[in-house]
Amino acid sequence: MADIFIPGDELDDARQALSFVLDHIDIQANEFDFPAMFGPGLRNAAQNFDDKWNDGRERLQKQVKEIKKAMDSIADEFAKTDNDAASNLSDS
Repeated sequence: MADIFIPGDELDDARQALSFVLDHIDIQANEFDFPAMFGPGLRNAAQNFDDKWNDGRERLQKQVKEIKKAMDSIADEFAKTDNDAASNLSDS
């Protein structure tokens, strides 16, 4: 019988990383002061970057949510399968 390796720790690490991305992806320009953060010389460049970043932020956020949802489903099914297998072994 072949062994099945389920990378549970790696999957959990990736899920946590995606949660971190989702928690921090929606930081808006009005939440911080560009001149204070970057200095007056970089203010315009930082503002320009933020304006362009807004264009892709929503798409990226939606894609990350879908990936995380799929990873959550995989983790849930692995846990269910593992529990069912353990239950079947103890019933025998």
